[in-house]
Amino acid sequence: MAWILACWVQIVNEMIEIAAILKKLNKEVNELRNSIIDNFQQIEDNNTALSIDFEPHEGAKNLDECMQVNRQLLENNQNALERQKALIMIYNNLADDLRQMYDLKDEVAQVKASDREELYDLAIIEEVPLNAVHPLYDDIEFVHRVMEYFERKEDYEKCVPLRDRLFQLIEIEMK
Repeated sequence: MAWILACWVQIVNEMIEIAAILKKLNKEVNELRNSIIDNFQQIEDNNTALSIDFEPHEGAKNLDECMQVNRQLLENNQNALERQKALIMIYNNLADDLRQMYDLKDEVAQVKASDREELYDLAIIEEVPLNAVHPLYDDIEFVHRVMEYFERKEDYEKCVPLRDRLFQLIEIEMK
């Protein structure tokens, strides 16, 4: 059981790293978007200047430079979006792939009471977060017990996703 916990901790850490990369990419995309907006503003200003200015060569040269920079920024932005999309797909598929690979539902049925207590203790201190890769994520009683703990602590921000998961599990069980 300890190796499973170690695997889960490593997986959660990797997912946290992926989330940090996604955050960084999101920031980069926003910065590129802002640069593109600034360039469009410069182009519009240059177009206005061209209509007023009697020296069209200087304004046209500046406009061409801005358009070239803008094209490069658009290409960089597209590349960043593609990397971000690929990382999101990896992040979303990781939990499903791991569940299928290890067939955790069978292992959950074999989790001893002492292991359940250890997993409970780790879940409430959030060393092993109760998320899609947690071995007892599909256990209604376990999720309910963790949610009750956070309710008693009046940590309602942690209760909301647990409540949502409980509703999902109940809905699945009713089908």
